[in-house]
Amino acid sequence: MVMTISAIVAASMESRDHPAESVNERPTMRPKLDVPQLLTIKETMTRLQIGRTTLYSLIRRGEIESVTIGRARRISSPSVVAFLKRNTS
Repeated sequence: MVMTISAIVAASMESRDHPAESVNERPTMRPKLDVPQLLTIKETMTRLQIGRTTLYSLIRRGEIESVTIGRARRISSPSVVAFLKRNTS
């Protein structure tokens, strides 16, 4: 069966209008996860305007919470906000 370009475009547009009716697509219901935004060390350094050694010192002292994923360390955005609230006069 040979389809013209206009027929392909029309079929494509129909599947966009009703994605659940497509044979290969099924609607998925994924639970919404309440995960805070994770920042890299570099991003956190930039936001706090501090150096790498100072940031690692804050992490080591427990003033900023971090999580290690594999070999990467990430800092949650709420942890940075909490640190700033505790240390702002």
